[in-house]
Amino acid sequence: MNKYRTYTDQMLANGLADCYETLRVGSYAPDHPYGRKVWTDIDAIRDEQMARSRRAGHDYTPSWHTRSNGQPLDTEA
Repeated sequence: MNKYRTYTDQMLANGLADCYETLRVGSYAPDHPYGRKVWTDIDAIRDEQMARSRRAGHDYTPSWHTRSNGQPLDTEA
């Protein structure tokens, strides 16, 4: 989604929080059409955040790919 390229970092963070709140409040099933739309927005926001992080020279590794000490999981050797 190209619309997120024009968002500020704070707008992205707010949008992501809104998406998670929408999923929480709506209790959408995984196959619900609106739930899928919200997850699509979440993915697009995360993609934009990662792209900005890379452009800034940061080695971005999502937290679900690392141990609590920041080291990569064994499956990603």
